[in-house]
Amino acid sequence: MQSLMAAVARRVMEPVNAAQWARLDSMLARTPEPLVSELVETFAGPLFDEMSAGGAGGARTSRLIVTILSDTAEEARSWTGPGEDTVRERYLAAFARVLPGLSPEELRCRMRGTLAATAVGRSRS
Repeated sequence: MQSLMAAVARRVMEPVNAAQWARLDSMLARTPEPLVSELVETFAGPLFDEMSAGGAGGARTSRLIVTILSDTAEEARSWTGPGEDTVRERYLAAFARVLPGLSPEELRCRMRGTLAATAVGRSRS
């Protein structure tokens, strides 16, 4: 069952990861010192693109993402694969440059919170 859930999670997250990567590259090519709001938009924006509001498919995707983000044992977070880790580390570094007073742990928590808030907002269908 775990391998099936991992396959589903990767199928859902791979397009999101690719879009996040591309948007971060594009933004950093324009400006090496983006605003926090610009980073948040490039980070969370692809989730909005993949999860249309009001659709059953978007709601299911949102619930899966909330499950992954809220797994206290972190088992579900391993379902998304190393591609997700690479994208998250790039964003962590970008956020750390514009928010130097925050620890990596605090930045990770805020990043997960941003994704969770986006997903929860779209999970009601």
